[in-house]
Amino acid sequence: MTYSFGAVARGETGATIETGPHGVMLAAVRGTLSTPALESIKAAFAKLAGIDEAAARTVAAAAPSMIAESVAVILVTAGTAFVATAGTGVVYLERAKVASVVSGSHVIAAGDALLASTEPLSRPVFSGRAPAPPAAFRTDTLDGDIFAGLDRQGAVGHGVAALR
Repeated sequence: MTYSFGAVARGETGATIETGPHGVMLAAVRGTLSTPALESIKAAFAKLAGIDEAAARTVAAAAPSMIAESVAVILVTAGTAFVATAGTGVVYLERAKVASVVSGSHVIAAGDALLASTEPLSRPVFSGRAPAPPAAFRTDTLDGDIFAGLDRQGAVGHGVAALR
């Protein structure tokens, strides 16, 4: 399955999408040192021998709590997402325009969206049909949709990384 991706950071947050030999990582962090926290998370992702629930927890724990108040991580491989959070981080699965907080592992169905957010959101971010995935891997296809979704709910100071 091919996905569209996006990552948006507002305020003292950071968000990233990274590819690795075993899959893709989406991560969002909040803290006064969000950039070093993201670098810690990226380094942990790069060292993974495989992707599963334990790997997601390892990556989420890689950012020290003294510099990252909030962490949300999604690891994706072969149509399955593995989710972990720390602090106030939260991961949502948007399916049929309904957002649910999720943890653990989830099979990604066509039309699903997964969002790693530094803070709880008041309602689903995405509306309407999912865009066609780009022909080549890009990390910015959903940025406009994420900004619009955050603006609709007056969300400021959020970091969000998403796939759809």
